[in-house]
Amino acid sequence: MTENGLTESEEITDDETGEQDRSSGNLVKKGKLSKKMMIIIAGSVSSVFILVIGGIIAWKSLSGKSDEKQTEKKDLKKATVVFEHDPALDNMFSLEPFKLPLRDEMGDWELRVAIELEAAAPSVKQEIGNRQEEIREVFGSILQSRRPSALQGVDSKIALRTELIMALNKMLKKGKIKNLYFTQFVVI
Repeated sequence: MTENGLTESEEITDDETGEQDRSSGNLVKKGKLSKKMMIIIAGSVSSVFILVIGGIIAWKSLSGKSDEKQTEKKDLKKATVVFEHDPALDNMFSLEPFKLPLRDEMGDWELRVAIELEAAAPSVKQEIGNRQEEIREVFGSILQSRRPSALQGVDSKIALRTELIMALNKMLKKGKIKNLYFTQFVVI
């Protein structure tokens, strides 16, 4: 019996099929791996394979989203609307904002008003510009005749708007006002 526990006939030498591990006394055959090593290698290869497949899937999904975003951007560029000059805006006229004192039994109030007028024709707009002071005086007298409590609410503003349009249309000689817009209407 030899020092590694094998008989001389059982001992395998270098020139036969393998090599004996001198430190542990285990037999390691050339060209063949142990089962533990094969399991470790197989696990490593499969882990790398899974990581590569996962990376490819993630890359495809992320690049697909960026393609969708680029498609959306292209669609938005196609859907972009170019606003051309609206001829109806040529007939709009803004009166300078003004303040009017109001009184009622509760005390003194102030009305801050800004008005835009929509003229039926450009010539009416020119006449409004020339007679702006007269228009402001007429509007002021109508607005000051109201009590502050009567200026609250939608219905009262619609009635006031109608009255202002009718008064202005009586004044104008070259045409009519189509509409009147309150861009500011505050009672303080």
